[in-house]
Amino acid sequence: MPLKTLATPSIIAIGVMDPSGPYDIRFTYTDNQAVKNRAVIMDAQTYETVYDSTQLTMKLLHTVPAGTLQTGKCYIAMVQVFDADENKSGLSESTLFYCFSQPVFTIDNAPAVCKKASITLPLTYVQEEGEPLKSYQFFLYDADYNMQNSSRIFFAGEDMNYTFNGLQNHCAYHYRAIGETMHGFQLDTGYQRITVDYNVVPTNAVLVLENDSRHGSVAIKTNIKSIGYKLQNDNYFFSDGAVTMYDNAVTYNEGFSLDGDFSLFIEAKKLPLGVFWRAENDAFTLRIVHICGLYYCEFATDNCVIYSPLPKPRISTDDEDFLVTGSGKLLEIINPGYDDDNFVIFEVKRINSAYSLRTYYKFH
Repeated sequence: MPLKTLATPSIIAIGVMDPSGPYDIRFTYTDNQAVKNRAVIMDAQTYETVYDSTQLTMKLLHTVPAGTLQTGKCYIAMVQVFDADENKSGLSESTLFYCFSQPVFTIDNAPAVCKKASITLPLTYVQEEGEPLKSYQFFLYDADYNMQNSSRIFFAGEDMNYTFNGLQNHCAYHYRAIGETMHGFQLDTGYQRITVDYNVVPTNAVLVLENDSRHGSVAIKTNIKSIGYKLQNDNYFFSDGAVTMYDNAVTYNEGFSLDGDFSLFIEAKKLPLGVFWRAENDAFTLRIVHICGLYYCEFATDNCVIYSPLPKPRISTDDEDFLVTGSGKLLEIINPGYDDDNFVIFEVKRINSAYSLRTYYKFH
């Protein structure tokens, strides 16, 4: 029986390999069952053949032994297949690839126990032959490896660290980073565990004193943060722990920021219809609107609008106990006018560029 020429195999892109260990060159092939294959590797600069070997296997791969190639060099690979009847294919088209030693890609010096609600992850990348780092990204997971947050994709030349904020106290997290080199090395730091345990200063405490008996001193912590502001005019007065303003406006101009993820709480009552709060450069606004006999808070940005109904006053006894139905639901006034004398909390949150809005009574 005359020999036939088998279909030519095609190498799956290699990109880069670490020659210190064995490496599988994989390929595709669609003809008679292959029983062996041959790989030919040449130096890309001199075209000298540095490896030519045939291996008995039905798998569509050829394993290059460790130590066959040199780091810091560029090579060309081709493969050929044979069937049980000694039919053979031609050599595949050549594939260019690089050899580099495995890079060091780690997150170092991050504590095992975090003593605050944020953690900064310093990333280290070192490659012996100078293979450039192309991109990298940070991830944060909960204790069960469910992803909670991630950074944007960074590129070479940017800061090699990232800070995750808003960590929950007494919780465990895992963090990792992945990356890619210029010639295609896939990098992964692996998962690293951290537990969060920090002291929470009570929000209603002006001063917190901590005795340091070993050094004979007392540490003082304050919960006061100075926020800069300016008033439009003098139409305001203080009474019962609240400020009443009329035909007036206040601008917070220092110590107040809404960068990244945040939670904003505004406590107010008897707000006029229309805009009552706006972020810098009108990044978003809050307004009271009247729609079909009901009142809502409207949150608006350039790309979304959210509505939340203002809470309805609840019916209570003279002892200020709320009345409930037989099924346990609170009794509310169905059609109140817009003259409710209870403080309302307007809660705005931004997490991963997604906004939410809630409105509820202070005693909610």
